[in-house]
Amino acid sequence: MKTKAIVTGCIAALLIFSTAAAQTVRKEYFSTSSSQDKDNKNYGVLNITADKQTVVIGTIMAYGENVKGLTIKINNGFTFKLAPAQNGTILNYVGNALNIVLQPGDKATIEFINNSKVAGVRQLYASGENID
Repeated sequence: MKTKAIVTGCIAALLIFSTAAAQTVRKEYFSTSSSQDKDNKNYGVLNITADKQTVVIGTIMAYGENVKGLTIKINNGFTFKLAPAQNGTILNYVGNALNIVLQPGDKATIEFINNSKVAGVRQLYASGENID
């Protein structure tokens, strides 16, 4: 009888351990920045796509001159304003712990709202993690 209880206990422990192991999540960190070339059509624009993994955008840093603000658009939907420009034309923005979640197949576009056709300095940086 005692042997049966020990075997049953071992099997139960093995099942609990295997269930816990199956719930672990693999994470990969990423960082990306916008184009540095003013002649590039994507200058001041950052596109992030969640292909087969969930993507969590954690930090966005931006510096822009001659801009009105910074926006993010997910799946070509409603545009969310992340930050307005200070003094109407200069933007310094650091957003950390944002936790913007993109499910597989989602696309996010982070871009500046241009103040005029005159291009100023525009730099974007984003980091986060890909989750299986």
